[in-house]
Amino acid sequence: MYARTSWICYGILIFIRISACFFYGYIHPDEFFQGGQELFYGSVVPWEFESQHALRSIVPPLFMTKFPLWLASLLSWSDLTVDGFCVFIVPRLFMCLLSFLSFDLVIWKLKGTSIDVNGHSRVPSEILALSSSWSFVIFGCRPFTNTLEGIVLMWLIAVVSVTKRNSSIVLSTIIGSICAIGLFTRFTFTFFSIAPILEFVFFRSLDERNIKSLWKPIFVKVSCILLGFTVFAGGFICKDYYFYVDQNKQNGISWMNTITPINALIYNSNTDNLSTHGLHPRFTHALVNLPMLFGPLYFMFFLGNVSIQSKRKEEEKEKRSLSLQSTIAISLATLSAAPHQEPRFLLPMLGPLIINYGKDILQNRWIWFFWLLFNFILGSFFCGLHQAGVVPSLLNVGDNYSRTRNTYLYFHTYMPPTFLCRSSVNSIYDLQSSTLDALHDCLRRELNNCNDKSSNVFIVSPELRLFDDFSTHKVNELFIFERNKSFRPHFSTEHLPHFQSMSSFWSSLELIRYRITCSS
Repeated sequence: MYARTSWICYGILIFIRISACFFYGYIHPDEFFQGGQELFYGSVVPWEFESQHALRSIVPPLFMTKFPLWLASLLSWSDLTVDGFCVFIVPRLFMCLLSFLSFDLVIWKLKGTSIDVNGHSRVPSEILALSSSWSFVIFGCRPFTNTLEGIVLMWLIAVVSVTKRNSSIVLSTIIGSICAIGLFTRFTFTFFSIAPILEFVFFRSLDERNIKSLWKPIFVKVSCILLGFTVFAGGFICKDYYFYVDQNKQNGISWMNTITPINALIYNSNTDNLSTHGLHPRFTHALVNLPMLFGPLYFMFFLGNVSIQSKRKEEEKEKRSLSLQSTIAISLATLSAAPHQEPRFLLPMLGPLIINYGKDILQNRWIWFFWLLFNFILGSFFCGLHQAGVVPSLLNVGDNYSRTRNTYLYFHTYMPPTFLCRSSVNSIYDLQSSTLDALHDCLRRELNNCNDKSSNVFIVSPELRLFDDFSTHKVNELFIFERNKSFRPHFSTEHLPHFQSMSSFWSSLELIRYRITCSS
């Protein structure tokens, strides 16, 4: 690819990455419920942050949500109105900025600016492959703890890569502090950091000619790493302790019970706990999640490319490649040992995969074409279609009947993040995938006094073909369903629309708000 073309492509991909922050596609509830938006600005305390569980450190949500909103208010010319949309978009833009300062910057530093046949500088192929990855454009710019875990891993890889044989005490201490940040972000960071740490501690010391003196640099490195880790881990523990103590002032809590990585490890080691979130076959990561996230990169890792690897004659590149391959293999093996397997758990693998195989994608036009097609399809679906009606429906709460108390029942949708409406007047309930009987009982409870005109009840649900069956539950005899507003597009894999014809399929891609009143 010529220099000018590469810069044009990179500019377009940057525009797409930033624009994707403004789309309403709802990938997973943990974007809002673990990222801090619901915790700090909503009406629901996510269960992981309850004092009896204490599974999550409070520092990552503070960093991903509170800090960017504080920064935005500091930089704004006038007073910043912290409404639902502001809490929604500012953390995304902040994570987008971090993606440039971590993934792009680190990969550019490792690979360097390449030169085309005419002697002009061009964007590294790895950067173009990264920027066109749907998992990076969408997951990488949203406040998931998995995204932050991937960012910290890239910082670790960067520091390890710049260290020389006689690495400084400062760099060793920095590596320890990075490991503490990663561990308290997600305890699974341990699995991703094993290979880079081993490379730094041992392989970087093997160049010492005097074998007898190997113990000294290794001892110094390990000591400095432990020092940096201890200092930062202590800071995390103190902050978490005060957060959970403030939450549980009456009963009190020991600081030992607020070491969140240990709590998370114990919780996730119990299969009974994981069964409440869903159990999967052990091969789900390897055969389903990896190809869904990374497409051709998945096949390149498993099939390997011996001819390309053999051409890398520079010793440092070979070591780095081996270290990154080990990072992928170790993390995949350990994460696959758990019976609960979600695609986002593998997000930190993207950086190592791109560094090792990103260039190979652009060397073959058919692989490049398939890569773009794969990422366009998945990116369009998750960015603009998947559960995409939930967020605008919540931002729209209160526009109508704003002077009355309104109750919103979300039925067969993802968990509704209440911070988006930020109103104490409205009540929002998540009925998840409840049965029609459960919905019926909830309606009877909310409309127990049909003469009460001071409140309104709404159901927010995908196309309610379900209500065709309501006659069997005698609901239509009790309530009137008035179509109030629709939010398009919206697609739920948990509640698939009818497919009688293409036109009926497209018309059913909507989330509908129904106003419910008594029939008499």
